[in-house]
Amino acid sequence: MTATAMMFPLAIIMSSIPAYVPDARLAEIARTNTDSQSARADMLEALRYCARRRANCPRASMDTLGTSKRRFFSWQNNAGLFAVTYIDCPAQQACTVRGNALIPLPR
Repeated sequence: MTATAMMFPLAIIMSSIPAYVPDARLAEIARTNTDSQSARADMLEALRYCARRRANCPRASMDTLGTSKRRFFSWQNNAGLFAVTYIDCPAQQACTVRGNALIPLPR
């Protein structure tokens, strides 16, 4: 009975966290674009592509990838499992993307 009562809130929490964030692709976009505006637009397109290919990718807009630092928590990114991806796109500067994971994936 207790396990069943705990499964419903756990399922809601699990479904609200994105399954995957393509941090390697986002970092490549940040390296190749020196303008933060075009880098943010390309990153949004990469996240939209991920959302079309996978059911549970983070939803983002130009406002959420704004000039302040942004963190995307996910179950997995290119760094490993139980991950967080940091995106920083300051105005008039190049963007930076960094992915960390609690459990690194073997290379």
